[in-house]
Amino acid sequence: MVYDFTDAVLASAGVDKAHRHRTDRGDSLLELIDGNFPLVPVLRSLLLQGPIQLREMNRMMPTSVLVRLRIVVAMAPFEAGSVTAQGWQSQELNDATRLLDSYSFRQAMHERTDAMVLAVTDPLYREVVEPLPAGVLPAVFDEIVVDGKSGPMVAWRTAPMAEGVYGWAEERSS
Repeated sequence: MVYDFTDAVLASAGVDKAHRHRTDRGDSLLELIDGNFPLVPVLRSLLLQGPIQLREMNRMMPTSVLVRLRIVVAMAPFEAGSVTAQGWQSQELNDATRLLDSYSFRQAMHERTDAMVLAVTDPLYREVVEPLPAGVLPAVFDEIVVDGKSGPMVAWRTAPMAEGVYGWAEERSS
């Protein structure tokens, strides 16, 4: 089901299977998207189509097995040589994994009725969301600080909003 969700959301963003690589780590699913693909459509799709996809999936499930997802989006350089026996390796990926497993991110899932909580790393927020070039509204996110291996780490988590209501910005006129 998580594969179906991921496929639907990424297809909605225009990311075809030729431009992404998937690995299943058992407790998490990782998608590596070609660095030439813009992240704004991916974030829009996660914010707008993600809740719809999850609602449809969960509508068909017994209430005892509802799918709820914690999702982290990060951007990181990736080189083919960085694949080891343990899978993909990079500091950014390690930080994203720590964010995904952080207490405050898990707590957000417990405190909300939403079927998903999305977070983006600070570099992604600063370079993609904050400049607002026909992108996702920065107001959709709240700043959080989580414990990282090298100390506190800033990230941005979706703020609680009305069910399925996340906005995006129109292109700015200079």
